[in-house]
Formats: sequence, structure tokens, C-alpha cells
Amino acid sequence: MSLSRRHVLLLEDSCEVQAAFTACLEDQHNFVVHSVNGPDQLLGEVSRENFDLAIVDLGPGGFQTNDRLEAIKEVRKLHHFPIIAMTAHEYPGLLQSAFDAQVDDFLRKPLNFVEVMCRLNRHLERSLTNGASVPSVAGIRLPDTSFEFAGATVNPDMTLSFSNGHREQLNAKHFGILQVFSENPGGLVLRDQLVRAVWGADANTNSKSVTQYLYTLRKMYKIGGIDLGDFLTNVVGAGWRVVANAHAQIN
Repeated sequence: MSLSRRHVLLLEDSCEVQAAFTACLEDQHNFVVHSVNGPDQLLGEVSRENFDLAIVDLGPGGFQTNDRLEAIKEVRKLHHFPIIAMTAHEYPGLLQSAFDAQVDDFLRKPLNFVEVMCRLNRHLERSLTNGASVPSVAGIRLPDTSFEFAGATVNPDMTLSFSNGHREQLNAKHFGILQVFSENPGGLVLRDQLVRAVWGADANTNSKSVTQYLYTLRKMYKIGGIDLGDFLTNVVGAGWRVVANAHAQIN
């Protein structure tokens, strides 16, 4: 993505409204608009790219609106960019449900694009002032501090360091896999859970990629003097069992 232009993620069903946002944000204000067609695509995009703001049409109600509110909640678990909800429909409890999902603002249709731009710019300025953007690479959230997993230290600069002095450079997928495992000590990490967390909500869970990345991580740990198999047990047909003390550093 270009660093000089603001990137906005838009979930909007109407082609006419999509076109209006594109004309306003891209043609008049030098934004880049990324349009998606549903909550799964929205989650997939935020897992791969960095955005400055999201605008989500909540839909006509029922399961469609519930799915979109749940998607907003999932986004909010990992990302802190502003999210603006909007709707053309009136039904009880929608405003409260939207703010319970942690949206930052709420717009009623039909839209006044002068007002829309005022609100977008206000939220973007506030986001920059508060430092709300969370560093990420290829959709993988990078923590502020190092964490331990399987006797090694995983650092925010995406390096893996061992007590014998050896260091390995991780890529984003390796980092994301270790992050998911480290967050589940003593638990079972399902294959689908791991793939969607690292590759995105719309990823192919039957892909062999996760096995290949785990093979590379085992080799890295072996060079560092650690058998990763002591900390992860493959549960056939399900996923991986993480030992309870996997987050501890070995001295």
C-alpha cells in the first residue's frame, strides 16, 4: 500500500453508494477505497492489509446485520483504526448494538458527503493523535514487547532468539503462528483457528501451507537447540495441543 494516501475499507451493498464513496474519497480527497462485499471479505482484507479507517453498512437487519456486527467485534480485537457504521434502516436497538460492537461513529442514510468527510477527518486526526494504529506486517499484529514460546524469545522485530545465542529471522506467517500458539498454553489450537488467524478469515483451511511453515519453524528451533515437538503435539484431524508451560523461557 502507498504510505502517502489514506486507505479506507468500505463494506457497502449498493453499487451506487460505492461509486459515490469512490468519487468523493478518491477523486476529491486522494483517499484509496477498498470495497468488499460481505463480512468474510472484510475480515480477510484486515488480516492482510493495514487500513486507516473502515466504513460498514449494517444492512437491513436480521442475520445479515448480526454477521456484520460480529465481524466488527472481530476486527476490534486486533485493530484500533476508526470504524464508522451506517444504515438506511430503522429498527430497535441498532444504535446500541453498533456501539456495543465498539464502532466509533454512526451515520444515517441518505448520506451528506460534506458531513461524511468532516467525520472521517475528525476520526483520522484523533487516531493519529492517540497513536491508535497497531503495527502489523502482512496483516499480522506485532506486539510492543517480546514474548516467550517453547524456550525461545519472539521479538517485535520478528526475530527468534535462543539461549545459546542463535537468532533466526521470521517472516510474518512464522511470527503469527508462534503468536497464536503462545496465546493458548495448555490448550488445543484447531487447524481452522490457526489458519484463519494467520492467513485471514477467508483463507483455504485445507491448504498445506501451515504444515510447511511449521516444518521450517521446527528446523529453526532445532538449530537453536530445542525440539519444538516437546511443546507441540499434533492432534490428527484437529490441530495442535500446546503444553501448559510452553510460554516459559528455558535457561
